[in-house]
Amino acid sequence: MTVESMDDIKELVLKHMRSTLDAAEQAALRDALDTYSTVEMTDVLESIAQDYPANPSFNMADWEEMITGILQRKTKSKTTKIFGLSTWWAAASITLFLATSAYFILIKPKKEIATQTTEQHFKNDVAPGGNKAILTLGNGSTIILDSAHTGKLAQQGNAEIVKLDSGKIAYTTTNKKSNEIIYNTLTTPKGGQYQLELPDGSRVWLNAESSLTYPTVFSGSERVVEMTGEAYFEVAHHAKMPFRVKCNGQMIEDIGTSFNVNAYTNEEAMQTTLIEGSVKINNVVLKPGQQAVVTDKISILDHVEVDDIIAWKNGQFRYSSVSIESIMRQAARWYDVDVVYEGKVNETFSGGISRNVNISELLKILGYSNKVSFDIEGKKIIIRPK
Repeated sequence: MTVESMDDIKELVLKHMRSTLDAAEQAALRDALDTYSTVEMTDVLESIAQDYPANPSFNMADWEEMITGILQRKTKSKTTKIFGLSTWWAAASITLFLATSAYFILIKPKKEIATQTTEQHFKNDVAPGGNKAILTLGNGSTIILDSAHTGKLAQQGNAEIVKLDSGKIAYTTTNKKSNEIIYNTLTTPKGGQYQLELPDGSRVWLNAESSLTYPTVFSGSERVVEMTGEAYFEVAHHAKMPFRVKCNGQMIEDIGTSFNVNAYTNEEAMQTTLIEGSVKINNVVLKPGQQAVVTDKISILDHVEVDDIIAWKNGQFRYSSVSIESIMRQAARWYDVDVVYEGKVNETFSGGISRNVNISELLKILGYSNKVSFDIEGKKIIIRPK
């Protein structure tokens, strides 16, 4: 059988999940998995997941045998693939999690998995973070949002703060007259994230250990907010009142767009990544897919892995040729753990996994590289090179 289109691949994957592939079709699917690009294969599996959010007929043993066969034919590259296959499998495995909770074992022969599992010393486990945040009002009082009731939370001048059924908070303007400018601050702890709808309708996602300070009503000639940590913005366009984000001494000006800002102080640089539209930083205008990296100067990177950068907003970890240090900085914030290194790991990793799993699942997958091992001791993760 010859695979001529992505629809052909989708049909082969579906037939394999139903265990109805004949020998020729199975060979064609193996070849396709080796040949097609990351983006193409991810699109196929995401399409399948939309049509089949759960699949009780998924044949785990058969699928594992096929993946193992591919592994035996593939040559190793300098970059360790967390999932043992090309990068598309790393992204797609998040999708396949919808079909089976045991997808982690698909990437290595059973004998090797057993050996690695015994080498992991997980004395306990750490649960993932969740929707946790504290809202500080203009008078200094605070509201713990994860335990707050749905509905009206507070009145701030002529703005009413409401917790919606979805869990996020929103601001609505009331008829109450007030000229007072009141600022609120939304703060997420380690192990927390939260969503917010600003008074102008702009939406903000805050990652763990981040904060956003903003007025409860926008007025004047500009809309200015100030942030720390990491946030994703979907800005409501208002040509006569530009939206600006202050962080780390920089000013980012939106021109009607979606963008991500990573300004954690323990990262090497502040990164602003444009998803759609246009933003301006230090008088440099970004195009979609570009990233501004600010240290003592500003550098523009073209064609960055946007899906990796905003994966946190979509409930995922995703990496493409990333150091263990970078991965574990993200993990430390999300799982609220401390990370200790006993030796240098000279390896990069590619892959992905849901952010909703315990940290042991992430560590096991990283461990499949045979380049690194882990111990969990309380809230401390110890990392050693192999």
